[in-house]
Amino acid sequence: MLNRAHSSHLKEGLETASSYSVSRIIAIALLLSLVSALGSRAHADSPDAFTLQDGDTLVFLGDSNTAGSKFAQIVENYSLLRYPLREVRFVNSGRGSDTAPGGAQRFETDVVEKGASHVLVMYGINDICWGFCASPEDLQKFVDGIIDIVIAADAAGIAVHLASYPVTGSDPFVDGPLQQMGDTLEAIAIYLGAFGWNIDYIDVHGDTREIYQRIWTHNQSLSPEETPIQLHTDGIHLSKLGHQAVAFSIIKGLGGPAEVSSVDLSMTTSGPQLLASPGASVGSLQGDSNLLSFERSDSGLPITFGLFAGLSTLRWIPYTEDLNQYMLSVRDLPSGQYRLEVEDRLVGTFTSAALHNGVNISARTGNPWQPGGPWDAQATSLAQITQARRSVEVGVDLAWGYVPNNPNLDLIEIQRGQANERMEQLQRSMVAPTSYTYVLEKQ
Repeated sequence: MLNRAHSSHLKEGLETASSYSVSRIIAIALLLSLVSALGSRAHADSPDAFTLQDGDTLVFLGDSNTAGSKFAQIVENYSLLRYPLREVRFVNSGRGSDTAPGGAQRFETDVVEKGASHVLVMYGINDICWGFCASPEDLQKFVDGIIDIVIAADAAGIAVHLASYPVTGSDPFVDGPLQQMGDTLEAIAIYLGAFGWNIDYIDVHGDTREIYQRIWTHNQSLSPEETPIQLHTDGIHLSKLGHQAVAFSIIKGLGGPAEVSSVDLSMTTSGPQLLASPGASVGSLQGDSNLLSFERSDSGLPITFGLFAGLSTLRWIPYTEDLNQYMLSVRDLPSGQYRLEVEDRLVGTFTSAALHNGVNISARTGNPWQPGGPWDAQATSLAQITQARRSVEVGVDLAWGYVPNNPNLDLIEIQRGQANERMEQLQRSMVAPTSYTYVLEKQ
């Protein structure tokens, strides 16, 4: 039996869902509770809020926006940069035109057999024919498919992350069927989570809708000659910015913390002193208020988005504030301007007041045509390697689809696995923790 607290939460969750889904959710949850005597199936307490731990494999299951892989690659890059000592694998099982029932049908081969410990499920737009078929019957098929996926994942011991579908290119201030479908997914996660199922909900639709509302408002003020900002290429398929918005929501939904690391120094009469350095270690601290230097080694790094990110990605999506707090503060410096270089790369020039309060240097650069600090350069290089790894996967998949009778395919498949292992090693080498030399000089 459910206790009063659970009953209250379930009632609130189910009331937000469409009526067509509630009876099936209740029936399946109660049936399985009798069959399997539901104990707690949630993750053990983790020393870190981020869901993906050492040894995990996350499979992305969805349609063409998932198969396009850009948001999945960003999630992968974030995990590698932020937690470089964790060996987490990422598998993209997106398929163009797919629906929730289709994902359920291929769950064994495309999720279980890929070694998944986690699956991120994102369906919706094809289930309603891009909005042209959103009848109760169509919505019921969507819910049935999702529940079949959840049941299959539970049977295989796979944690499920149900993601609502990203906002489309229509007016983001107007509710549509995707909002209703997201509410239903949330109800499923709340209900089964209360029974101890390893399931959660990520509100991708709500997060991307909020971002697009800001963009939409901005676009209304543009002249006919100005190019509007878009999250989509055709109203449905995500643009580069759209993928970055979806990735932001997923990373937050997986528990990505705001702070990467910080170093807090103070300039005293006897020289510089270290006050605190959560997430980092500091050595060789020396100098004075005119020229200060130290070595900094971080347990993780921020994710960055290349040249001019401040004018595009970071203008609309709050990565800097919500996921990339990579901080430096130097208190009690004499008034003036201070130039910061890290590994001989100019990061920027800051006032003593700004340094006293703390500056976020994750996306700062002294040259807009070059990456900023070495962490920015590492992230830029990593993104290319991750893209190459995905290109190899797609290339071999296309061969299986287009020339299935090629006698070399078995050998190609073996070589793909070998190449993938080497590229995963290359990714981890690129983000391996290292020590950076910081030099702060008064101008």
